[in-house]
Amino acid sequence: MVNANDAVGWTAANTQEALSDPVTPLTWTFLVPFIERGRRELFTAAGFDEIDGAYLRLIAGRAYFNPDYFRSFLAQLPGVPTDIFDALIFGEGRPEVDFLLPEWTPRTLRAALLLAAARLGADPDALARSAARADEAMRRLGRHGPRGLSGPALLARVDAIMPEVERVLRLHVLATALAGASYLLLDIALRAFGVGHARNLPARIVAGARPSAQSLCNARLWEILDSPPGAGREEALDRFLERFGHRSEKEAELAAPRWSEDPTFVRRMVEEASAARRSVHPLRRERKVRHRARALERAVGREIARRGGPLERLVPARRFLYRWLAREARAYAPYREDMKFRALRGLAMVRETFLVLGERLTVAGAIGAPEDVFFLEAAEARAAVADLDRRRGEVGAGLADRIIDRRARHEAFCRVEPPRRVVAGGTPETLYLWDDARVSAGVLGSEAPAPSVGGGGTIEGVAASAGVVRARARVLSSPDDGTRLLQGEIVVARALNAGWTPLFLAAGGAVSDLGGVLSHAAIVARELGVPLVTAARDATRRIRDGDLVEVDGDRGVVRVIESARG
Repeated sequence: MVNANDAVGWTAANTQEALSDPVTPLTWTFLVPFIERGRRELFTAAGFDEIDGAYLRLIAGRAYFNPDYFRSFLAQLPGVPTDIFDALIFGEGRPEVDFLLPEWTPRTLRAALLLAAARLGADPDALARSAARADEAMRRLGRHGPRGLSGPALLARVDAIMPEVERVLRLHVLATALAGASYLLLDIALRAFGVGHARNLPARIVAGARPSAQSLCNARLWEILDSPPGAGREEALDRFLERFGHRSEKEAELAAPRWSEDPTFVRRMVEEASAARRSVHPLRRERKVRHRARALERAVGREIARRGGPLERLVPARRFLYRWLAREARAYAPYREDMKFRALRGLAMVRETFLVLGERLTVAGAIGAPEDVFFLEAAEARAAVADLDRRRGEVGAGLADRIIDRRARHEAFCRVEPPRRVVAGGTPETLYLWDDARVSAGVLGSEAPAPSVGGGGTIEGVAASAGVVRARARVLSSPDDGTRLLQGEIVVARALNAGWTPLFLAAGGAVSDLGGVLSHAAIVARELGVPLVTAARDATRRIRDGDLVEVDGDRGVVRVIESARG
């Protein structure tokens, strides 16, 4: 048994990209068991020791990760540094990591063989075939909606959808690991060959990847603009929602309406793009980025050959390795976003099914409104279905009172700005801490927020997407606030997820308090050639709306050049 620390600095980085608000009880209790089961099966299959301590928990209603848990896991991998996730996912620690020569033991040898086998069996073509199978499975499951189904049949529909979601989420984890490993190995090779230390070459080269699912979504938004106003534009919007309507700004939250249910956000994005549209179509922009990336790749290859001397010209081993790593990094980069895109399609169908269940419980008088179902725990929802099916006189006794209490707690949590890091015990009694008295009493330690200074200074973060841009900052609280963004301005936000990326079509650059090199916004920013600095800690406090700032996506630095208030 490997131990994670008992006193843990829990981090909101990464989790608050997909779950920016406090999590509803149904989302937490429904999804966490699937995540936990997948994690345990992965450990068992790979032959790793189980790690003592939780890796995911709720604090004041928000999801937090335990970085020590991931470090303990990585410590079991031969030669792999334990701070990889810090740099790539959590945006903490050093942006560069170094692999070590492992101490070979029977356990590390077995792990190395398993990793090699997984790597050989997980080529991009295999991921593409898996994605196609997932698409077909989702189409099959979505042919018949939940209306008209009995209570047990509704749960059976959920139970049929979730194995496909699990399968895709595991592919998402695999794609993340492969994309991260390829990116890091490319970075290490470039530094070992003595090229490009200060230019964020990995990000520039990986920018030559094909468009991800989110980039295609943003491009289709643009195409709505090219449709004639009136009926033509509405038809284009309907086509967009048919393909991308399962998305939402709060992607992993089951209670969040999807675009197909409420297209207000999409209409607003179209209006904003119309008001501040670039002259170049997004896919044309991406082709230009890819062209520059490929030209840069060739130039770097020539520089590696020059530095290698006569031996490298005779046996181009370093160039071969470099080109292979560049190809691998580009190939895997989009799949992290692509697999999440497919998982969200399944979660949208789960949401649809639970809403129908909520309607039944509302008619039965157990809850006040269909949306109240999201404030039930998963076990409570299943028990209420059993009550409906058995036609008991009183369905789900006491649910309404519990929902009122949980809604009030949820609203209170929404009014609290979550700290980036919280210090708490590493082994909570349960994963679901909605009623944790210690959290309610506010006795957990946390990082003190930085003061809002504005008007100068340098903010260090993670270089997530290459390039340097100087423009006025627009500090935004949510994508809905994007109407204030003018052409070429810098988006500054606490966390950027895929729901923010339509703003990248107009933005000159972006900065976020949270995030890492493999965050979903970083993937899209690289595809569009938008400079991005993530993990800028207190950027939203130190940068004021309208400040002139310089975003250096090569070095991971943001400078406030001129205060908007003099």
